[in-house]
Amino acid sequence: MYWLLIVQLLTFELIVAGTTTYELLKGTTIRFENIIGLIVASVLVAMIILVRHYENKWLRSSNKLVKFFMEIYYIVMTLVLMFSILPTENIFVMGALHKWLHLNVTAVFVLLFIYGIFMYIPTIAVITKNIKWVVSRVLMMALVLFQLVGMYSFYSSMDMGNKTLSMLENTGIVGAVAFAVMISVLMIEWGFRLPKFSFSKNSSWSTNLFLLLFAAWYVIYNAFAYSEKLSTTLFKYDFSVKSPTWHMAFQGLEAGIAEEWLWRFAVGLLLLFAFKNSKHSFLRRYFIEWSVGIGGLLFGLWHFDNMFAGQNVLGTVDQMLSAAAAGWLFMVIYFYTNNLLSTIVFHFLIDALSFIASGTTFMDKPNLFEWETTVIQIIVFGLITVFMLTGKRRKVIKENVSGMLERS
Repeated sequence: MYWLLIVQLLTFELIVAGTTTYELLKGTTIRFENIIGLIVASVLVAMIILVRHYENKWLRSSNKLVKFFMEIYYIVMTLVLMFSILPTENIFVMGALHKWLHLNVTAVFVLLFIYGIFMYIPTIAVITKNIKWVVSRVLMMALVLFQLVGMYSFYSSMDMGNKTLSMLENTGIVGAVAFAVMISVLMIEWGFRLPKFSFSKNSSWSTNLFLLLFAAWYVIYNAFAYSEKLSTTLFKYDFSVKSPTWHMAFQGLEAGIAEEWLWRFAVGLLLLFAFKNSKHSFLRRYFIEWSVGIGGLLFGLWHFDNMFAGQNVLGTVDQMLSAAAAGWLFMVIYFYTNNLLSTIVFHFLIDALSFIASGTTFMDKPNLFEWETTVIQIIVFGLITVFMLTGKRRKVIKENVSGMLERS
């Protein structure tokens, strides 16, 4: 993987140099950013080769200052490669394939989508895997998800020559798949096992049935409940839909795949590992509860960015509160069933049906009734979470998470 990363960077330099030479021969103005890109890529190659030579010695060092600078180095290198060099290389390759090899636009995009799914793996295997701090790991993964969804959404603004391809890009499905592949490789590099997609043999069929029935009811209630009074909110439904499109459904699927892979699988395991190995006995004793609680709160904060996308401020606050409670519920469902597919499907159905029924992915400014239902949702989800963390159910969860934390 080390040499593959070097080849990626050298390929970037060759393409930029070739493009610059082509522009020079045509008599057009040389782009200043191309020169900067060549310089940055050359510096990165030199740094990677240099650090590689001393890496093992520095990583084994007991000097806290050395460890600190190595952590910062890996964070900065990951950000520069994943947020600048590699996405830019993708764009340059796209232009080169189209102009020099005369491939049609659709073929170019298909090739780039396939490459984009695996593009970050060398960086992960050589650079990102060495990040040690839990906070750094969580922030890095969250930022990368933003980057992937944003990058593929940018591609969707171009004329791809194929409406289905454009829709898949615009909804973030390709980015979600790329993110799942990337996070899977990263978690393996950090010593964790991949998630399972079959139900735990330790779980009770009656508890699984309860969770299934509640999930089915909530999916329908969340999308189709139609009332302005608490006394009738459980009994009045409007099953008409405003936007029954594949676009809305795929946006729900993107959230189900990417967010569950990040917040339940990756962040969930990182929190479990951190709290279980804490120096403080109180954190170690209740490491599952701490992981569920903090994981849910982080999932709620994750939705803060919707405000920058144009969503109403109070609507965003309402969404963050609901998402935090949902995060608790999703986490205990995953820990109890040991089946990531269960939360992916639950999350997908909640979002997809809600988007289809309302005709939008944004939340409006909530009225008093909607604030009341949010509070009730938090209470109900909180009670179910507490219920799942007590008695025989907690024993099942503890057995399951012990298996999840076995080092690969």
